[in-house]
Amino acid sequence: MPPDNPLSPLRKTPPRADPDSGRISVRQPAYRETILAPAQSEYRHVARNRATEHVASVLLAVFPSARGAGLTFADETIAGSLPRKFASAVEEGVRAAAACGVVTGHPVVDVAVSLLDGEARGKDLHADAFQLAGSTAFERACLDAGPVILEPFVALEIVVPQAHAGDVVRGLEARRGVVARVIPRGHAVMIVARAPLGMTFDYVSRLRGLTHGRGTATMVPDGYEIAPRSVVEQLLAHVD
Repeated sequence: MPPDNPLSPLRKTPPRADPDSGRISVRQPAYRETILAPAQSEYRHVARNRATEHVASVLLAVFPSARGAGLTFADETIAGSLPRKFASAVEEGVRAAAACGVVTGHPVVDVAVSLLDGEARGKDLHADAFQLAGSTAFERACLDAGPVILEPFVALEIVVPQAHAGDVVRGLEARRGVVARVIPRGHAVMIVARAPLGMTFDYVSRLRGLTHGRGTATMVPDGYEIAPRSVVEQLLAHVD
């Protein structure tokens, strides 16, 4: 069973909030979605044209991948069970659904998708039916696979006078930052830390104000981590 989390099985739109409130920044970070457990889903798209029934059916499995792997798709159907053009349509549907997200509207990443089986019944089937079947099966499988939100992190190097080091460290911790090292540099210190990108907007200007213009900070992207419940709840609370 996938782990319990507060994500709702609804596609949603990212919020905008005031950074001074301690919430997610107005400048929206590039959040992502991923999964924590494998899952399968089958979807059958059935259409009737007069007395003829047309069926586009797919069975998909999703698996968590390593961070940074993106989205991969593999056709593992038995040769001949599903024409190649329809398997390609399934992949198009999966990738379209992943780009839109399945919970908060952020792209789904680091997921391996396997097309396990499929059925094409009827002479006038169109690829659109398999795109729909693929996208729907993918969304349902992800919702059963422990979906989580990933938030981007940054690595920081902050140089401040020694007298302000304590205030700076406490300020970073209030922003969910983690201090790795504090390195003395004469009458100053360099603070090496890591923090969520969404909590660092306007940080340099605030740091200068705190240190009366004597503090500097640099930051570079430093991967993604699973967002805590507080961030997820803020995202979901500001959705239409």
